Amino acid sequence: MTKSPKIALLASCALFLAVATPAMAAEDLTSPEGFWKTIPDNKGDPGIVKVTLKDGKLTAQVVKVLSEAHPNPRCVKCEGALKDAPVVGIKLVENLSPIEKDVWGDGQVLDPDSGKFYKVKISLIDGGKRIKLRGYIGAPAFGRTQYWERTTAP
Repeated sequence: MTKSPKIALLASCALFLAVATPAMAAEDLTSPEGFWKTIPDNKGDPGIVKVTLKDGKLTAQVVKVLSEAHPNPRCVKCEGALKDAPVVGIKLVENLSPIEKDVWGDGQVLDPDSGKFYKVKISLIDGGKRIKLRGYIGAPAFGRTQYWERTTAP
């Protein structure tokens, strides 16, 4: 017994919609929530972070390090509970609140290479496809900028 071409086409379309619709809906470019590839500005290794929003605060946690030379780095210069902790799992950014459209701040960012915390401001740019992260001491003029690119789950 053979299936008609129309039935086969309809079945294919239904399967595509069942698989593709949740994936398309999950990528909300107006929100920083999701997975991001970190692009080091001058040192460190790239990685994947997951940005989440809970109780109005943004957090970014390292979920993967993208380095063959350093696949399992530790935060050797960190202090306290983070001393020698694996970088994977560390909350890189914490407690960011919205301060204007597509901009969050008033939180902190950890530099795992130095073990130091800095004030931080992040902005969604390029239509929500990238994040501009500015870590600084005192005022944003005194800091470093890093860019993250939206990606899929590792």
